[in-house]
Amino acid sequence: MDTDQDYTTFNSCVTRVDARKKTLLLWGDSHAAHLYPGYQAVFSDKFNIVQRTASGCPPIINMEIGRRPNCKKINDYVISEIGRLRPDKVVLAAHWQEYEWKQIDASIIQLRKIGIASIDVVGPVPQWNETLPSQMYLYFKSDPLHRVPDRMEFGLDRTFLQVDVAMSQFVNKLGVNYLSPAGLLCNEAGCITRFGETSDSLSAWDDAHLTSIGSIKLVSQFPKD
Repeated sequence: MDTDQDYTTFNSCVTRVDARKKTLLLWGDSHAAHLYPGYQAVFSDKFNIVQRTASGCPPIINMEIGRRPNCKKINDYVISEIGRLRPDKVVLAAHWQEYEWKQIDASIIQLRKIGIASIDVVGPVPQWNETLPSQMYLYFKSDPLHRVPDRMEFGLDRTFLQVDVAMSQFVNKLGVNYLSPAGLLCNEAGCITRFGETSDSLSAWDDAHLTSIGSIKLVSQFPKD
């Protein structure tokens, strides 16, 4: 949802639940929304995929955000939806660097009170200065061989790596599953920039939001339980 929309927008979402499948609910901001193509492609054979995401609104209950005045009520609504739907798995994801992410413990406590046993927290994705396409162009322009890298460290905003380490330790102490995009997409040579030879194979389309193929490639590496 856009920043001017409130929780009533979710009323237009038709939630079709196949009783033969388990249900997975994806909760968070636009960095949860960009995971939907991956979950739909990889998990929909076993799970009903329910998306409850709003831009600029992390899955942290009771958090007031000035630029997102509807966020608290949106999350109150999502929690009530979780209580109604009783999903088998809840996935929490956000652009964690933008928020006081340690307050996620309040959401986890509430989910457990509802009876949600399987909770996944997806950590931050690779963060690029300006945009990934612009950094790839700058790399190409400065490289004597004019190579287009499929993995690079050039242009990375490394803050996400620090958050990934701290968040992993914090979430593991809470006893929930932590999924690290940084660990899956990055190594000592840098982070994946593309999955093919064409422009539509880029891993991200701006500074951090995954493309559809980036989402699918990432989520395909998540545990399938």
